[in-house]
Amino acid sequence: QVTSTELSKLADNLIRITHNFHLISEKKFYKIEKKIAPLIIIGMGKLGADELNFSSDIDLIFVYPTR
Repeated sequence: QVTSTELSKLADNLIRITHNFHLISEKKFYKIEKKIAPLIIIGMGKLGADELNFSSDIDLIFVYPTR
């Protein structure tokens, strides 16, 4: 049986993979060679507490430095 911790880890990994894909695509599209300021993704609620279940939504906060 899948536990809430395992579901949370799955969601976390899918978010990381999507973020990395977007970062690579953005660098290729805009032909950026230097390091880009990191986008920070914060998982809130049940995701942040490792308590996701099959009917949970995920709440994310995206933080991007301006300098």
